[in-house]
Amino acid sequence: LDRQIPQVESDLGIRLRIVGFSNRSRMAWNDGGLDPLDAPRLLEAGERNDWALLSARLFHRVRARRERLVFVDCTASPFLAEQYAALLKNGIAVVTPNKLANAGPLEGYRKLRSLSGPEGVPYRYETTVGAALPVLGTLADLRRAGDRLLSLTAILSGTLSFVLHQLNEGVPFSEAVAQAYRLGLTEPHPREDLTGEDVARKLLILLREAGYEADRADLAVQPLVPVDLPAEPNPRIFLDSLSAFDEEWATRVEEARAQGGRLFHVAQFDGAGPRVGPAVLPADHPAARTGPGENVVVYRTDRYSSVPLTISGPGAGPDITASGVLIDLLAAAKDLVRVERPADVLRFETPHSPPADWEVAVLRA
Repeated sequence: LDRQIPQVESDLGIRLRIVGFSNRSRMAWNDGGLDPLDAPRLLEAGERNDWALLSARLFHRVRARRERLVFVDCTASPFLAEQYAALLKNGIAVVTPNKLANAGPLEGYRKLRSLSGPEGVPYRYETTVGAALPVLGTLADLRRAGDRLLSLTAILSGTLSFVLHQLNEGVPFSEAVAQAYRLGLTEPHPREDLTGEDVARKLLILLREAGYEADRADLAVQPLVPVDLPAEPNPRIFLDSLSAFDEEWATRVEEARAQGGRLFHVAQFDGAGPRVGPAVLPADHPAARTGPGENVVVYRTDRYSSVPLTISGPGAGPDITASGVLIDLLAAAKDLVRVERPADVLRFETPHSPPADWEVAVLRA
């Protein structure tokens, strides 16, 4: 934000001002604006986090001052996800990489979409799937243009992409997960990644964006470790226990190689039951070309049938995700300041009559 705000104000004519910061324990607020680079100090010296007070301030600014606000939620908090409907109802735009709201009960997803419809307040969440990759926006554009999703194959976890790549290179399962943990690629507790639930949420969001009325119960999810594995709270002790699965995973890698393929952690949908888990992909599959830590989504639609539409690239990391959140923030700000303009009048002057098959359409948005 500190680097980009001057350019944004120059290029887009939008003035961005941060009026509040909040983390799980403290918050800082200033109607005149806050310095982005001063956030750590301001939060440390700020008042105790109080959602009732913060939301009252937000709603007051919108109702009494008629100000345009964007609420950016960069947490994985279920509580904040539950507040999106109230924020949107009160005219406050929401930008978030938090998957919980869109992957919750279907009725809640529908409600948020209705509140942020064509005449509603911006609600942008591209980074919930694939970080900054244009995965959801592309799918939404295809659907609006009348295309229909037939199937998808996706690698949606940078963490599990790294782990499975290491396995295919001969690294034991326990060491591959430990490496991912040491590199900061996993959740604070790596068990959260190995359940496959994070990928299940992403697949659920993709299917809903494509128009399928899917719920979590419709997804078959195969975890990388048994679901009845004791819930060891200490991550390091948990990592040590994974050596019990090294032989099993080495066998699975060899079986995949014998089939002429490699193991990947994949989210799949082919018109039948959506599923998440390890799968063998042949070397010529579009999703099989990804490197360690990369994400890829392969869409087959009515119009992209013989040659699927493939989107790939880094799918995790703070800089990548932050850039995606910033893109969504700028788009939400542009939507909020957009005003009705008079209809344009276009006059075409041609020296000759246009050919018989020449057509033009002018639409007023």
